[in-house]
Amino acid sequence: MLTRSMPAARIPRWTVEDMPLLDGWPEGFRYEASDGVLEVSPPPELVHDDIAELLQRQLMPQLPAGWQVSLARPVVTTHGWRMPDLLVRRYPSREPAGARAFPSAEVLLVVEVESPSDLRRDRVVKHQEYAEAGIAAYWRIEQQPALAVVPTRCPAAGTNSSCD
Repeated sequence: MLTRSMPAARIPRWTVEDMPLLDGWPEGFRYEASDGVLEVSPPPELVHDDIAELLQRQLMPQLPAGWQVSLARPVVTTHGWRMPDLLVRRYPSREPAGARAFPSAEVLLVVEVESPSDLRRDRVVKHQEYAEAGIAAYWRIEQQPALAVVPTRCPAAGTNSSCD
């Protein structure tokens, strides 16, 4: 339970520029903003992080020069920012000094390890937000009934096609 006084009530619509206000908030929680609403998720279970780290170790040697795998780093979307469990991005990044989130234009792939409490958000909401931000590929890792990777490719931002 969060016991620290949070300034959320003073922020009418959260944006990427408000991220510094999260400094000093409890660590381990996932802070994301969508359409101005701050979403706070509890720390993931250990197996959740283990899956993301295993995938990171598998992807790293497969990437060409100039690309990197990062765990739990924020990405700017057209709705605010999201913190995927894993992302593949251009490296070194070209974001300005002091930036708190990677520009979506630098991200090739985002991966979300599903959490039972967030299935709709992982399967529908985040998928659509990443597509609208122009991120070409979204992988969702299902833990139930068995571990499975569900890859999707999304059309370019601004098209009327849905992700497949």
